[in-house]
Amino acid sequence: MKRFPKSLATTLLIFHFSLLTFHYSYAQWEAVNGGESWNRWVTALALKGNMIIAGTSPYNTSTGGIFTSTDAGMHWTQGNDGLQAQSINDLLVKGNLIFAATFDGGIYRSSDNANTWTLVNNALGNLNINFMRVYGSNIYAATRYGLYISPDDGNSWSLLANGLPAVAISGLACSQNTMFVCTQPFLAYPWNIGSVYRSLDYGQSWTEVKQGLTDNQLHALYSMDSDGTYVYLATQTGIVRSSLFHIDWTNYVSGFRFPSLYLEDLFCYHNKIYANSVPGLNVSADHGQTWPASNSGLFETQAKCLAFQENDVFIGTMNGVLASNTDSIHWRYLSKVLGSSTIWSLRTDSSGIYAATSEGVFYSEDLGNHWIALNKGLSLYPIWDIAGDHENFCVLQDGQGIHYSGNQGQNWTEFNNGISIAFNGNYHIRCITGDENHFFAADDTGNVFMNSNPMSAWSAINPPLPKGTAQCMTMAGNKLYIGTQKGLFFTTNEGASWTRIDIGLPSASVSSVTIIGINIYALISNEGVFLSQDSGNSWNAINNGLSSLKGSCISGDGNNLFLSTQDSGVFYSINNGLSWNSINDNLGNRSVRSLTVEENYLFAGTYSNGIFRRFIPEILGIHSPLNSSLFEVFPNPASRTISVNYKPRSNKATCDIMTMTGAIFNKYPLDKNGLTKININSLAPGFYLLRIQDGARQFQQKLVKVLP
Repeated sequence: MKRFPKSLATTLLIFHFSLLTFHYSYAQWEAVNGGESWNRWVTALALKGNMIIAGTSPYNTSTGGIFTSTDAGMHWTQGNDGLQAQSINDLLVKGNLIFAATFDGGIYRSSDNANTWTLVNNALGNLNINFMRVYGSNIYAATRYGLYISPDDGNSWSLLANGLPAVAISGLACSQNTMFVCTQPFLAYPWNIGSVYRSLDYGQSWTEVKQGLTDNQLHALYSMDSDGTYVYLATQTGIVRSSLFHIDWTNYVSGFRFPSLYLEDLFCYHNKIYANSVPGLNVSADHGQTWPASNSGLFETQAKCLAFQENDVFIGTMNGVLASNTDSIHWRYLSKVLGSSTIWSLRTDSSGIYAATSEGVFYSEDLGNHWIALNKGLSLYPIWDIAGDHENFCVLQDGQGIHYSGNQGQNWTEFNNGISIAFNGNYHIRCITGDENHFFAADDTGNVFMNSNPMSAWSAINPPLPKGTAQCMTMAGNKLYIGTQKGLFFTTNEGASWTRIDIGLPSASVSSVTIIGINIYALISNEGVFLSQDSGNSWNAINNGLSSLKGSCISGDGNNLFLSTQDSGVFYSINNGLSWNSINDNLGNRSVRSLTVEENYLFAGTYSNGIFRRFIPEILGIHSPLNSSLFEVFPNPASRTISVNYKPRSNKATCDIMTMTGAIFNKYPLDKNGLTKININSLAPGFYLLRIQDGARQFQQKLVKVLP
């Protein structure tokens, strides 16, 4: 038997104790809502290299200001040093400089990547800046009272007044040495109208060019831009266009000729026109002849701003920042997605995690670091539940019944044929479940429906359940379990007959049922958790250690159970629920409505605070000596060579050997077959960390190097 040197053995004992102390002190929940929680309008966007710069305005009780991210929106840093204004109207990048246009605060400039800001208002006659543009070497600032120019990066400003009135500038288009501006009446009286002006000398002189525009259109001119062939103008009756040099605004753009259109932005980029309005984003690739909607994944359609970089387009909303490829638009969130959402249900499969929320359906393939909205075809109603897998999904929507997707949630279609409608015209389906062969749904009157082909109608199962609202459904093998307000039932023959198994429960109102092996766990409204190990013939209360009996969900495997409650957070048990311990450190909201487990992480969906994540081995390490490593290292301790047993999912997975403080000695590519040998001869005796990096997944454990 190899013996450690005495000093090393002593150090090992001390180190082991410190690790236990570390687990106890620092094991915590972390929010995984796709980035920072904003609670503020994103009103301006700009790109500088790999940096995303977001200007915001206060919303409710929040503050505004400027935020930056250099990791694709995963983390954001507020950069307001020197910035006195809170409402940011526009952002502009010129070389290494960043400019911020504010509401009633003028213009600020930063030369250090938005860390600090300096006011640059010299000779700027109005401090309410609508937007800024760069054309040639000049910066143009559109204000409430005229257009200003700076030839020296904001050091000085002068009003462009030769032929251009000092009124509110609402749009600016520049192309082929030609500039256009549109003006907006500051006071919306019937006799106040705007106009359009053109300059051929970088703004030094202007000529009015409103030929073909009616007074009704001139009452509200929102925005304009040029694609090099035409200049486009957004009016209150729709979008019109004209050639650059032969002005005629009578040509309406197809698809946008209707009243009450309100555009936040009109941009031309890479031969496409982007119209960002209250109904959402529309993009034209044919000079405005057709305008298909481009809102896939954009649940919040009240977008405020756009920005472009190479083949990517970015959009700012009240719910954060989103991005998409310009070739095929499907929006993905780069910032806050779910931070203020209620998470009614969580589901995992081989592709990732799906969340049914008050804001729609969301999907994450990287353990919650980023979320993608999957809401195309869904109306703006909460999603209560998800059933199936990523190839065949059903979602349950408030009052709207069931929707189906056969393409990983990219599109949803209504799936209610055969399901009865309640007296108020809504569908009253309360829960759904399914496997690879069937979907099941139950309503609030005892009706249960089955479907084995999404292309066909649902069929009602007879006999129905006793009258009473269905509250939960789950499947285990050939058994379908349904918990209702009138009892717990199961069927083994697709509903041809039902067996009641709630004798011994203190109440017939079963709010959740979970099957793990031979164990049936039932949550009874306001009565806690009950366990049956004999197919429901008898039940025992298992509430020892619980501070709340208002359970909402149970998840887990084997002996390890996790319980969420409506008012006291999350609890765990390592003995089939005979005793429970709370695990609520850093959990942002104790009202937890859903749980799921994915790759040794526990995910908790809360009421109005989004999703939180916690590493399960860390949880068990607080009170349990269980070894829950995600990869195997042997021998350990080792002297010359170690073998790492881990089968990577990506072809760029590595094993890093690091010091205990995180400094990397070396990176080793992992063998795709799952067993990687690493020579550690060059390491000095001591303690190290081995870290697996496999795409978005990251795991680590300790390594002890000893003398041969």
